[in-house]
Amino acid sequence: MVTWEWLLVLYVSSNCGKGKRVIDLILSATQTLITKGVEFFQKSEETKRLRLCVQDRLRRELRFNREILDELARMEEGKNRWDGRERRRLVKALNTAAIDAVDGGMIPSGLLVEGDLTPQSCEILDELARMKEGKNRWDGRERRRLVKALNTTAFDAVDGGMIPSGLLLEGDLQPQSFFMSWKGSEAPAAYTVRVREVRTQAQLVERTYHRIRLYKLYGNSPERETDVQYLCFLVAKTLEALGQGQSV
Repeated sequence: MVTWEWLLVLYVSSNCGKGKRVIDLILSATQTLITKGVEFFQKSEETKRLRLCVQDRLRRELRFNREILDELARMEEGKNRWDGRERRRLVKALNTAAIDAVDGGMIPSGLLVEGDLTPQSCEILDELARMKEGKNRWDGRERRRLVKALNTTAFDAVDGGMIPSGLLLEGDLQPQSFFMSWKGSEAPAAYTVRVREVRTQAQLVERTYHRIRLYKLYGNSPERETDVQYLCFLVAKTLEALGQGQSV
């Protein structure tokens, strides 16, 4: 069923497609906040429209960034597996016993061997190829291109204004439960401990975008270790928080 709230979101989104219009709304709301005070600002219809617009822009921007970060995470996983024990384990698992028996005999191999490799060896080689591709893309231009494409325009419009973000993003979080799950299972303790002080939507949005900014700054530096999966976690939880309205 189409509700008036849904129509309002549609209307505001269609009229906030450009950063300039979002900034205009923020400037107008800033004037209201300065001249008429916080209480009037929080109750005004203009503020309600601005909140809808800001949250919609943030959600769309975060969904775009999530796609980029997911791809970067896949590339990082391929690199780590190639550089670590996984490659050695797979190479060791390649079975050449049957080929060795033929190769060491007197009968030409072409008379005995019709196929090239066993299905298991083919699967291992395919996995090694995927790992190598991930490493090459991580070490090459592709990662730099993806890191550069991460976008913070919607957040910049909010962060650069004079309205406290807590007045535009009012939802409260329960960190003891909200951050405990991710991707259908328990979230890594190394991630949950880093957000244990995050208790509001505004704090979570700021934390997420600050990490994105830092990643854009340091993500391509070989001297700095970056955890793409932690960024994926933050973006996923921020989208979840923004998608649940005024309270979480």
